[in-house]
Amino acid sequence: MRVVSNDGGAFVLENAFKTMKIQSKVRCASDGSLIQEQYSSISGANTRTQTLSFSGVAFPSAKQWVIGGQWAQSFKIKMIIGLGNPRGVQLWTVKTASKTLSSENVSVPAGKFTALKVAQTIDLELVTQDDTTPMKSTETTIAWYARGIGVVKSSSGKFTSMLTDFVKP
Repeated sequence: MRVVSNDGGAFVLENAFKTMKIQSKVRCASDGSLIQEQYSSISGANTRTQTLSFSGVAFPSAKQWVIGGQWAQSFKIKMIIGLGNPRGVQLWTVKTASKTLSSENVSVPAGKFTALKVAQTIDLELVTQDDTTPMKSTETTIAWYARGIGVVKSSSGKFTSMLTDFVKP
């Protein structure tokens, strides 16, 4: 994950994988919270996305990072899969609700951290061009955020990721 551009008012955050890159446009609000204006653009997967609408905050201001702090965001996205014929069109609604549960000491390969434990519930609704019946799912992720570093551990279902290394600026 890295910042690939910054125009002074917003920055583009990129998650790079072996076969694709996902970029999101983020800006800082006057209270210090981060607003994700563009959900994602995906390259390398023969897919194009368009953010139709968004609301809420991706990461709240510092005063919200307390036990019991809550924030939410939502998006409506149009995804075009395949650039030739036939193409598939999907309409996604993504709603996230986050809540800080506790402060915990966490050990990961990168070290030991005091971190805030945050539960994030993601509600997804997908409608395809061929079927007007929406498919719905809900997923809860638990993430531990260390001050000045970010996510040091994340767990969702059977999957857990941990920070293995970092360079402090």
